[in-house]
Amino acid sequence: MIVEDHKDIRLYLKVLFGNEYNLLMATNGQEGVDMATKEMPDLIISDVMMPVKDGFECCREVKGESGNMQYSFYYADSEGGG
Repeated sequence: MIVEDHKDIRLYLKVLFGNEYNLLMATNGQEGVDMATKEMPDLIISDVMMPVKDGFECCREVKGESGNMQYSFYYADSEGGG
């Protein structure tokens, strides 16, 4: 599952991974929580800074809702240093 608020980045990730994986796409952290608890994806790739709910809060809620630590999260952020 991809949780990303920027349309262009979502499209890029869909092009990159869409032929190999069945992808779910969420546009913000709350949508990610709702979708993850319903669909139970194997992996969640999440932006950090998003409207409604950030990636860290999304992770905390998804792992709390599931009752266990079965979800693998990978955080992707475009903020660069220096």
